[in-house]
Amino acid sequence: MVETVRHRLGTQQGAGVSNEENQPQNSDLVQDMKMEKVRERIEQIQVGILRDVDKKLSVMIEDILDEIKREASVNSEFNQLFQDTADTSHTKKKTTRNGKLPDKEFQARNSLLTDLLEVKHIRTIYHIFLVIMVMTFLNTLTHDFMDQGRINIGVTPIFLGFRNLHYGVMLWALMQATTIKFDLAPASAIATLLEMTRLLMKTHAFVRSNVPRALYPKLKAHTEDKPEFYIPEFGKFLYFLFIPTLVYRDSYPRNKYIKWKFVAKCVLEIIGIVFYMSFIFERHLIPVFRDFGTAQIKSAAFVLQIFGCMMPAMLIFLSGFYLLLHAWMNAFAEMLKFADRMFYQDWWNATSFPEYYRTWNVVVHDWLYTYIYKDCYEHIFKKSKILSMLAVFTVSSFVHEYIIAFAFRFFYPVMLVLFQGMGVIVMFFTNKEKKSIGNIFMWFSLILGNSLMLCLYNMEYNARRNCQVGDSVIDYFIPISWHCNGIIKN
Repeated sequence: MVETVRHRLGTQQGAGVSNEENQPQNSDLVQDMKMEKVRERIEQIQVGILRDVDKKLSVMIEDILDEIKREASVNSEFNQLFQDTADTSHTKKKTTRNGKLPDKEFQARNSLLTDLLEVKHIRTIYHIFLVIMVMTFLNTLTHDFMDQGRINIGVTPIFLGFRNLHYGVMLWALMQATTIKFDLAPASAIATLLEMTRLLMKTHAFVRSNVPRALYPKLKAHTEDKPEFYIPEFGKFLYFLFIPTLVYRDSYPRNKYIKWKFVAKCVLEIIGIVFYMSFIFERHLIPVFRDFGTAQIKSAAFVLQIFGCMMPAMLIFLSGFYLLLHAWMNAFAEMLKFADRMFYQDWWNATSFPEYYRTWNVVVHDWLYTYIYKDCYEHIFKKSKILSMLAVFTVSSFVHEYIIAFAFRFFYPVMLVLFQGMGVIVMFFTNKEKKSIGNIFMWFSLILGNSLMLCLYNMEYNARRNCQVGDSVIDYFIPISWHCNGIIKN
């Protein structure tokens, strides 16, 4: 019994000695495991830091290269402003193959006025126009308050023009009703019809660009017999629907950041120009034509009205250009990171109407060139530039007239005659020798044409409001202003 107890005590003492010897070894093993984990964590942090640094360096280098390219492009565009020869071909690829016309090429670039406003002298002119607008506004307010004891800030055309705008927004979202159904006011109807036309043009561009690739697919490789059918992702179509271009591409040059200050500036300009245009209508145009149709007007008075509308009409024209083609499109381009901002060129320097048509609205011109002129030239009229040009003018003039006819509820083809008739004729009168005379003639034609259109459309619109008009289809096409207390000889 005693021996058994001694044996157990000896065994326990031996085990205690063994545990005491293993404790330092276990401690070293735990320490090594901790150090290994720390080492792995440090390596992970190191890899993450190197990855972040490499990514940031790559972004910085790309930004620098993009800035260099953009500055070079800006300098090139700016230098062209001081040249007499206008070159608009740089917007398309130079190469032609098999008798085909060049394609539209997108580049990262600013709008022309954005670059010009970086020059302090041009920016001063911009500031002068702002001051003139404010002073005119204050002068009118002071005159109304002192003379009539009330203040009229000229917002009536905004409320009248955008009456039932919520229906227009609903049509934009649903596209299931018509402008006739909800009796939209002219401005609301024009906005809705323009949106419908924009979606139609974009849909045609998307289908026209992708159907050939689906019908005539390319082989993946020489060893494979199965063709590759290309179908764009829905995200590409969705992005194309909202960016300010009508020509479809699978990818576009894009900026990396959104300049929200620039977006805010564009939005403020849009709001200011809308109020300014409303002010011009309220003070200079509506009083002239409000009572048309209630009494006859002599031909001499009609001529005076046309010339009296020249300056207001030109201000509306320039304001509308800056509103839509600069402020509106730059705002959406910036929010969507769309880098190609060439929505127009220096059309104000144009010396002929062909040059004006190419540079005035580059967005629509690119669509007409790519999907009407180019297709007619290559597939329909077989390299006939004149017939292709006539097709472009016909499509463009009828679309313009369609929008105006549905917006104002009458067919009065003033724009159709001026655009399709006179516009085609002046295309063949190009004097390359006397460019100053050409530029003066272009501006004279723009001022006179805009004044004439504004007067005639205002006369017909107010005559239909002040005179009895039938509900037949014929009454829709016959001008009321011609026979309901219309223009008489002196």
